[in-house]
Amino acid sequence: MDVRNLATALIFLLFGLGVLGGVVYSEYPKYEQRTQSVAVDAEVQSSEFSSYAGGPDSADQESHSVTVVYTYTYEGQKYESDSVFPGGTNAVSSGSRAEEVAGNYAAGDRITAYVLPSEPEQSYLLEKGHNYWNYLFVLVGALMAFAGLRHMVRTIRGNTLDV
Repeated sequence: MDVRNLATALIFLLFGLGVLGGVVYSEYPKYEQRTQSVAVDAEVQSSEFSSYAGGPDSADQESHSVTVVYTYTYEGQKYESDSVFPGGTNAVSSGSRAEEVAGNYAAGDRITAYVLPSEPEQSYLLEKGHNYWNYLFVLVGALMAFAGLRHMVRTIRGNTLDV
């Protein structure tokens, strides 16, 4: 058995599984909020949008966010939140989108918020489209894990597999 080939296969397998695990870890809370939340009545306290230079990816990139502060009652307990999208994020893709979303909420408006029953302090107002980059990461991770596993099996069996 070639130890170098086995080590290479193990690296591919672990890296692929790590990528898959990372995507699941970052996306599952958002998925859970979207699928298990219940609608409640809420009242807008304030709304605003902001754009600023120096986003998380690059100092030259401009970032945009929306803040809508709202209150709601769930099972007799009053809560306040500023989460616009599932997962607690308020980032949007453009300044015009930030302005549009903030413009839809004025102080005193009665709105619908979505609350996670198991953690009622977590809520959101709007669904956010899927991040299609995550599908690419899942594909790359799965392919790397499969390639590593296949290479590991072939190495252990002495390259006798006809696949």
